Amino acid sequence: MKMEELSSFLFDPLSKGVYYAKFEIDLSKINLLYNYLDETLFEGKSILLKQLVSDIEVFSSEKKYDDLFDMGIKMIYYINKDKENDYMKYVNSIKSEKPLIENNIIFSVRLHPMLLDSLNITKKKIKKDFDKFSHYFYMDEENYVLKDIFKPHLNKDNEDCTFIISRIILQYKIKIIEVLTITKNSLEIFENFIKSIPFLGNNIKIIKREKIHISDHSLKLYPLAVKQWLSKKDAYYLPENINELLNNSLNYYYNKEWRMSIILNSIIVELILSDMYENVFQKYAPDVPLGVLFNSIKHTLPNNLKKDIELLNESRIEAVHKSKIPLSEKEAIISLHGATSLAIWNYKKDN
Repeated sequence: MKMEELSSFLFDPLSKGVYYAKFEIDLSKINLLYNYLDETLFEGKSILLKQLVSDIEVFSSEKKYDDLFDMGIKMIYYINKDKENDYMKYVNSIKSEKPLIENNIIFSVRLHPMLLDSLNITKKKIKKDFDKFSHYFYMDEENYVLKDIFKPHLNKDNEDCTFIISRIILQYKIKIIEVLTITKNSLEIFENFIKSIPFLGNNIKIIKREKIHISDHSLKLYPLAVKQWLSKKDAYYLPENINELLNNSLNYYYNKEWRMSIILNSIIVELILSDMYENVFQKYAPDVPLGVLFNSIKHTLPNNLKKDIELLNESRIEAVHKSKIPLSEKEAIISLHGATSLAIWNYKKDN
């Protein structure tokens, strides 16, 4: 995907649309996956994995099944790490601030206490596994491999981003995974990855796969897309103060401080509209509320931007003047959209 496509999505995500898929994975054969991992990685001698397989049927919570699925998928890395296949193509596409793979680490049992608590596994038994197969185990939660494999993330090579949500339906022993991407290629990479999972991938059901133009779905991808865009040189045409404010707004968003994110986005819009006002009317911008300033200059804006800024201003009023009313993540994303789309249009329109 070219940066122009990413900018186009950020400017008008609803019109651009996103690629969406929903997959259903049957977990009834997950014991076969763990038998395979035991035989392939541990010569059939792992006490921990054998205990997991024997106790799978008594798992009584979605969280335990989710941990079990998550751990198994990540362990497959050590079978595929030297190969060029669909599993590694997806793993290698994930962009991370830290290395995804640490040498000689397979998983940290500390990260799955719920699993271990449900099993009759003592530290002495686990230590036997560590002593025999220490090259596969590493007791350091900070270096846990592939922590982002089923989380929303940026993509390395094609400037895309992938949003993933999943849930376990214990009654039917299935896992539902929903995926959103900006490009079709990124969705195909993920689909081929989950289909490559031994014993589980062959029976995956594709419930839906299509390009959609639904605002809620586009907005889910939006913060990731802004983060991807700001990391690229294409965003450097922004004035330094606007770039810094956008980055800070994004940081507040990811810290779930919706109110502060909305306020910073509103400041961005106010700064840009003030510059536009002075350029159009050749006099200093008035010291007036954002809504008043917007009304005086909105005749110069395209229609979709007018709507974006109106929605941002509504969120700003909630954030500033109605501080006792809780704000939502959606309001923060809508305000981020208003600030980002105006910045793209204003500073790149003559390029």
